[in-house]
Amino acid sequence: MSAQFVREHLKQYANKKQPGVFALVGEWGVGKTHLWNELISSETFAGRSKYSYVSLFGIDSVTAIEKELFINHVPLSKASKPADLNTFMDLIKDTRGLKTTSVEKGYKYLAWVYKGLGWISHVFGRVPIISEYVAGFDIPLYKLLPHNDTLICFDDIERHSSGLDLEDFFGYLEKLKTSKSAQIVLLLNRDQLRCDIYRKYKEKVIDYELLFAPTPEEAFDIAFSKPIPDDAYEVLKAQCCNLKINNIRILMKIARSVEQILPLLSDKLPETYQQVLYPLVLIHLSDACSASIPETIPPIDYIRNYTMYQFLDEDKEKMKSGWRDTLFAAEFESAGDIFSPLVKGVTSGIHDLSILAKDIRKIEEKSCFNKRNTSYNQARADLWSGFRPSDDANKIQRLKDAALEHAEYVKPYQIDDICLLMDHFNEFRAQIRDFVDHYLTRVDIDTKRSLTDYTLKHPIFKESVSKLVFENMPEMPVLYAIGQLASGRVDTRYLQRVSVATEDDYYEFFKNIEISGFHLDDSIQCLLEYRSMKDASNLGLGDIFMDIYDKTSEALKRHAIESELSRFLIKRYLPEVQ
Repeated sequence: MSAQFVREHLKQYANKKQPGVFALVGEWGVGKTHLWNELISSETFAGRSKYSYVSLFGIDSVTAIEKELFINHVPLSKASKPADLNTFMDLIKDTRGLKTTSVEKGYKYLAWVYKGLGWISHVFGRVPIISEYVAGFDIPLYKLLPHNDTLICFDDIERHSSGLDLEDFFGYLEKLKTSKSAQIVLLLNRDQLRCDIYRKYKEKVIDYELLFAPTPEEAFDIAFSKPIPDDAYEVLKAQCCNLKINNIRILMKIARSVEQILPLLSDKLPETYQQVLYPLVLIHLSDACSASIPETIPPIDYIRNYTMYQFLDEDKEKMKSGWRDTLFAAEFESAGDIFSPLVKGVTSGIHDLSILAKDIRKIEEKSCFNKRNTSYNQARADLWSGFRPSDDANKIQRLKDAALEHAEYVKPYQIDDICLLMDHFNEFRAQIRDFVDHYLTRVDIDTKRSLTDYTLKHPIFKESVSKLVFENMPEMPVLYAIGQLASGRVDTRYLQRVSVATEDDYYEFFKNIEISGFHLDDSIQCLLEYRSMKDASNLGLGDIFMDIYDKTSEALKRHAIESELSRFLIKRYLPEVQ
């Protein structure tokens, strides 16, 4: 159901002020909590006096739920703010009919009334201000709290502690509804519907169940509620809708990236906005969902090496039709210079604006070039000026010459296209190597380096690029590559570098890991997991994955024999360690 439909029905339900349970169901991250908080904050539920919000994250018993209900019990007018001492005192006044003028008098009164009865020490006994007055009491006040005219929201139900039995939870819901006259809203992950316990109690406990499935347009407007320039808004919304993103959490991450990058796009052409923001959205989607939705969302590494030519690939498995369809929807042709900096910014949450500024400036120059009536643009247009075989050679010659004239603005995959086109004509086939050599002499060092990120088709172009030697370009340290892989960043650059790593390199990485800023336990777990990725790899990387596992294991075994503490810690991951 749409967001507006859900809003209306939640409002109708809450304003009836009748005991009941309303289950709002949705996929992970679609914004159930966000929508509910929006309704609460907007004072939609007129005339409602009391409210309590309880997250079941880490909750291990019904008693703990009762305590949370009590502590988070606030007037609806203050529902958007967390409970504090003042809201607690308001609750005490409401419970006891007491009119006090200070928090101190309130606590002294409570201690005097309930002294000897013992009811709140195990709730508040460890709070310094309160423990002075309530030490020794063990009859809980939360048992006395009335819930009539109280709107209660339970969230994060799927994240409860293993100590909480869901049957007990749903039984408690029934008690709240029937005995306490409470009006309840449940925010449920859709997977919870498949739970046998939920199905068992649904008819008895749940009065209303509504699926929240916002459209990509609705989800986008929720995530991008703050004003942004029209050019950015239109480009972002189009791409998010192209990729059918309705996950609020992903969209909020995109919004945070955009907030950092937008100053660099000020006064730029719409085409530049698109060439920067379209891949940014795709990278965020891949980073968040390629592991959980592997059928349709390609991993970063696949995207990095993708070109439009893969539409023509006869190897159906290599083509990965689901991934291809996603990249087609994203209007993705190939990874340019800006792709890697964007990936680093997305995975870290912090974009290096100095690097992005340089890449965006180059994109803007190319956007301006494409808008001018240059000889290259004219030559491309002439290809489609009519089917006149007698003019074919002239068209190709003009295209070839114009591409070299404007080499710095012509994309590498377009040069590859021209090579493939020349290969179809005897009079041009012998000129391909000379054409490629001239192109490489006319582009700068950054463009040459970026060529290694492209999946080129023509063998002569590929061969020429593979022979490029970059002076003053330091080789990536092996320990750095191991660290990146230990952080879960599966990238061909890191995999190729660790293919020459030794067992000693892994040993040194674990020995001095605190210097590099990585966490030892997370790194061990991540590197050992490459073994399970061996069979799943479809990029011919299985041997490298297994090599990472083997050398990680051997390095850890060496550490295990050097100290009892090391052995104890490592045995958790390698039970065979003695």
